[in-house]
Amino acid sequence: MKLEQLEYALEIEKHRSLSKAAKSLYISQPALTIALNNLEKDLNYKIFQRSSLGAYPTTVGQQFLDIARRIAADLNEIRDLSETMEKTCMDVGLAALPSFTNVAIFNILTSLSQQYPHSFPSVFDSSTKGVLEQLKNGTATIGLTSFINELPASLDSNLEVMQYKSSYLYTDRFELFMSQHHPLAQKNEVKINDFLGQFPMVYMQIDNEPVFPDQEHPFLAQIHQSSTYAIADKDMMKKHVCANLAVAVLPSLFAHDAIYVNTGQVRHLPIIDLDIKLLNTLIYPKQVCCSYESALIEAIEHYFKQL
Repeated sequence: MKLEQLEYALEIEKHRSLSKAAKSLYISQPALTIALNNLEKDLNYKIFQRSSLGAYPTTVGQQFLDIARRIAADLNEIRDLSETMEKTCMDVGLAALPSFTNVAIFNILTSLSQQYPHSFPSVFDSSTKGVLEQLKNGTATIGLTSFINELPASLDSNLEVMQYKSSYLYTDRFELFMSQHHPLAQKNEVKINDFLGQFPMVYMQIDNEPVFPDQEHPFLAQIHQSSTYAIADKDMMKKHVCANLAVAVLPSLFAHDAIYVNTGQVRHLPIIDLDIKLLNTLIYPKQVCCSYESALIEAIEHYFKQL
């Protein structure tokens, strides 16, 4: 028995005629007759008494139609639920630092696209300050951020008020990114004095604020004060580095699966005397809005904990 056979039977009951039902269903009358005959054969009883006057339910047929009507109503509820969930999934927003959105988020969303081909979150490049602000104002529902050296003491209490929680992913570090043609590109590692104040530098800012604010660490203030360029677009920033216009101090995550790095156009070196640890952290709601949001959170945790 197929669901379409139930729909056919209900349409015949509605019109009391196979020809009118066939027209309503946009199929031929012979095709509808064959479908009804096959259904009645499977059930081993007649649903309709057919004559020149029309098609009328038999006693057992009426019982069948009553059940079929309930099944059809339940099926419509299921379809409505699916549409509601799809609409809800469109409200999923992801606010993340540019190091996360550079390549990693694309890889994660691509991995989910087969299971959820019609669900795509809104993705926002944000500063460390901006991630929390977007979660608070509802622009985003999931946040990916980095904390310098330790989690803020007030983080848990702030997230509790927002009905959010956090999950530590892994520890990253800042590295120096430069063109393959840069004088420092021949080194295997660098110290702060090798580049700070020695070469043009570029850093990212979003909404006229650095991705990592000055107050988070004295070294960041030095970087921002010494930089020649402040750029809001990460692709433009990468082009500056690739063209040997400037060097950049960025989380090493920027190098992950990055085409400029993989093709050798850009090198990235550890800064051995820099005492900064980046605690990469996922922030997400205690109650997710849909299965897609839950799957996205799980995929993010899995992806970054493999690095």
